[in-house]
Amino acid sequence: TWGKELAHVPETHIGVEHWNQIDHQVRWQTRGLFQAIEEQTKLEGWEEWHERYARRLEELLQCCLAVARQTSNETGRKIAEHLSAHIPTSYADSSLSQKELGLLMSTDGVTSVLVGMRRPEYVTDSLDALKLEYVVNPENAYSAFAKES
Repeated sequence: TWGKELAHVPETHIGVEHWNQIDHQVRWQTRGLFQAIEEQTKLEGWEEWHERYARRLEELLQCCLAVARQTSNETGRKIAEHLSAHIPTSYADSSLSQKELGLLMSTDGVTSVLVGMRRPEYVTDSLDALKLEYVVNPENAYSAFAKES
């Protein structure tokens, strides 16, 4: 069943964040199913079948992850391209999230920005954004981005 469902991943254009949620769900459900089968049956050939299935499932999950990474990279590239014309050239070596935070911090009325900080590198990346130059007329970037998207 998972094979049929996951076969549609490439055409759905999901990114890595969404894929990670799906991957977790697939692994959790299959682990529970395998555990239940192992507890209830002593079928001949089960272990061999289980190992073969698990290996193939892992291959499939890795392929789906590669597709999701490609989608995320392409989306990020497009966003960075749209932003580049509207942010200072000093942002050139900054990460996409830093560029976005720099733009938001330059926007009148924005007093706080919520960011996901599940990993230490996310915290470091966000803190580095505080060092960025102020964006003059950030509203122009928003308008242009809305038109181009």
